Amino acid sequence: MAKSRGPSGKAYYAAYKSQNRYTTNKRKKLERTLKAHPNNLQVVAALKNISYKRKTPGTAMWSSTKRKVAQVFKEFTGLMNNNVFNTNPVIKQNAVASLKSPKTSISTKVTNRLGDRAHDKLGNLVWG
Repeated sequence: MAKSRGPSGKAYYAAYKSQNRYTTNKRKKLERTLKAHPNNLQVVAALKNISYKRKTPGTAMWSSTKRKVAQVFKEFTGLMNNNVFNTNPVIKQNAVASLKSPKTSISTKVTNRLGDRAHDKLGNLVWG
């Protein structure tokens, strides 16, 4: 059951953890498997040692704004250094400085002439 990250979702996951629902659900699943396959020794061993296997991450790796900024860096420089988001200003400045110059020239000239529309922004012939 997927819950949102709002207050109700936090309450749901807090109850899931405090009421030890993982162990209960895992035990029920293993008992069903053991009933269907009574000779399976791995299920017997798993029933003796049920522990929570996943460590949930504390912080989100990529927010939507961070992802968009990374895409802009990637589009204009051709690569992305994750240290651009570092909180240390020296590391951040070095990461930004290490990125190469833009791979494309940005043109603000907009014309509707047929000759201009026949080429893309890099000057390559589109039609032909």
